[in-house]
Amino acid sequence: MLLESNGVKLRSMEPSDVNSLYQWENDTSLWCMGDTMTPFSKEALKLFIESSFQDDPKDQFRFMIDFEGCTVGCIDLFEISMVNHHASVGILLYDISSRRKGIAGTALLLLELFATRSLELISLKAEVSSDNVAAINFFNKMGYRKVGVLSDWKRMEYNIFSDVTLFQHKISSF
Repeated sequence: MLLESNGVKLRSMEPSDVNSLYQWENDTSLWCMGDTMTPFSKEALKLFIESSFQDDPKDQFRFMIDFEGCTVGCIDLFEISMVNHHASVGILLYDISSRRKGIAGTALLLLELFATRSLELISLKAEVSSDNVAAINFFNKMGYRKVGVLSDWKRMEYNIFSDVTLFQHKISSF
């Protein structure tokens, strides 16, 4: 299956992506979006890339997002439950100039195609900091439904916490 549409291509990570991953994973301004608390070494990221080539069932898939031949971000499926046929999704378009061009929406639709056809998933979940208006608007636009709010769930800074909005999207059914 080719994961490509409208100039957007999802592809597997390659060893040459280590510098981009190093920059993104070590940007402390992004740490509040996930659960990162310490920097990643290039060696650790090389091992992460190498482990993505294994054929074993995984609990995470990371795809690089290319737009018109340039790598502009990544999109992840994680917390995958093959028993319950659901997963979480995360997306990053690192360079601000690549935003608001439809790239994220196309990447998410391609990821949903992969999730349904290759993994037989039926539902995806996204957790978004409640003050991230752009991401909330994005998931609403993409058909994700707000299913709840977790109060003081995400640590943004020292002793400052943010609510997290939970979104769910049913992407397929058996």
